[in-house]
Amino acid sequence: MRKNILLFITCCFILIISSCKYEKIDGCDTASVKYGSTIKPILQNSCYSCHGQSQFLSNGAGYNLEAYDSLKQFIADGRFLKSIKWSDPDNVSTMPKGGTKIADCDISKIEKWINDGYPEN
Repeated sequence: MRKNILLFITCCFILIISSCKYEKIDGCDTASVKYGSTIKPILQNSCYSCHGQSQFLSNGAGYNLEAYDSLKQFIADGRFLKSIKWSDPDNVSTMPKGGTKIADCDISKIEKWINDGYPEN
């Protein structure tokens, strides 16, 4: 009887531990994605050369991704995620233009942030 109780408690403990919320996708930690510390550096490395404050009118088709309010509008209509995921090349330009696709892990972080309501944190 005592063994059964101990086995039951052990199973419950394992179940509780395994259900803890820790989001990791293929080795990519998406648990604590923040705009300032996670998303902005990805955008700086992959997007600002064309879509930054000083370049967006001449090179970036008018999309200033450095300005949060402008970025929000681009996200809201779905074009941003489609362009970085390269999921709709017939209707949305793949980005970064002429470059290699953004790393899948970085896209997962961006997608998680967007699904969380893309807070400016």
